[in-house]
Amino acid sequence: MKLTLQEEKNHELEVIVVYSEPDNSVKRLIEQIKVFDITLPVYGEDRCYKLNISDIYYIETVDRKVFVYTKHDVYRSDRKLYQLETELAEYGYTKVNKSCLLNIKMLKAIKNIYNSRLEAELINGDRLNVSRMYIPKIREALL
Repeated sequence: MKLTLQEEKNHELEVIVVYSEPDNSVKRLIEQIKVFDITLPVYGEDRCYKLNISDIYYIETVDRKVFVYTKHDVYRSDRKLYQLETELAEYGYTKVNKSCLLNIKMLKAIKNIYNSRLEAELINGDRLNVSRMYIPKIREALL
């Protein structure tokens, strides 16, 4: 792979990908570029923020409230989990249990635990339980 960078003053950011065949590495690169500019409105303390979806580790519902977890912070979202699941599915988010969406790019490891369940360890050290019902979705997302 060849990388060419070019700086031009007063020029909008432009990405050009040249390839001979659209293989998996090209598809992953395009996916990463798409995610770069997508934000999600969230609330923290008394402010509203635009959070880049690539910074989100996971999204969880607790007592009918939706929380968005990043490396160090937790935010609240107005959207319902099912809405976020639909919106973020094409960007590497998958449901791991009935109340949690995982950004698959933040996954460090998966291990088997009791009752045919899995535990997902994230790159920040957080751990999430993966329900039996969602194991095929996780495996599919990993492949």
